[in-house]
Amino acid sequence: CDGPEEKKMKYFNKGKALYEKGDYFKAALEFENAVQIDPKFPDGYYMLGKVSLAQRDFPKAFGHFNKAAELNPKHWKAQVELGKLYLLARAPENAMETAEIILKGDPQNVEAMLIKGAVYVGKRENDQAEQYLNGLIQKGINHFDIYRLLAAVCMAKQDRPGVENTLLRGIQANPKSPELYVSLSELYAMGK
Repeated sequence: CDGPEEKKMKYFNKGKALYEKGDYFKAALEFENAVQIDPKFPDGYYMLGKVSLAQRDFPKAFGHFNKAAELNPKHWKAQVELGKLYLLARAPENAMETAEIILKGDPQNVEAMLIKGAVYVGKRENDQAEQYLNGLIQKGINHFDIYRLLAAVCMAKQDRPGVENTLLRGIQANPKSPELYVSLSELYAMGK
């Protein structure tokens, strides 16, 4: 007979496989079984949050990610998802606080850096955003979202050539990023 730990992991692994296939309803059942066996299982709550996100149930996702982070404050993936949800909910102070918590424990966490940059952009702190995001690029961090955020800063400054230049630099650094090509084509469509 399997012990509780083995049962929990069976449910969890089966849930992950179902999640990868896009069968979110069944995946949620498996993750719920896992956390029922071990109510202090942060990865189970994290995956329940991922399922809720996939189902676009943001309040439920927030609750699950929050529980995972409460059980393990160093669960950086759960913390990142909380930061993203704070951005979505237009709670920049909470998003920034979460990003700072992550970066204090994991200074190289690119997603937390992106959250921080997005907060600056969202608060229209354009000079701060530009300085911070360009600083990330100078450190060799070339994630495509950095360029999209910089393009948003240029757009806020009504600097259309700057938007184009930023997106082209981003494509040069990330030639396989469909997001940057889409952003550039949208810019060209706006300019006709």
